[in-house]
Amino acid sequence: MCTWSTTRQTCIGTYDPACATGAAFQQALGITQQDAYEYLTFYVTDNWECGPGYSDIVANYYCLENVHLYHNGDRLACLSAYNATIQQNGFTC
Repeated sequence: MCTWSTTRQTCIGTYDPACATGAAFQQALGITQQDAYEYLTFYVTDNWECGPGYSDIVANYYCLENVHLYHNGDRLACLSAYNATIQQNGFTC
């Protein structure tokens, strides 16, 4: 589950909120602002899921799977609202 995320984190380095911003990802990857914020969202989530949150993910796997199967619309609406908030207010830990 975490092989590619661990490889990416090894290559990029540890998460630094001072430089891991939407604008930094947009410039570094040559992508739109929306894509940069989506990438940033997945980046920090993967780092947590494959790092300090790994045991929580494993312990609650079936609950999380249920959310994806039966409440995906709600999850996507939440993600859209989250991304819009980041675009308006920036990202902080």
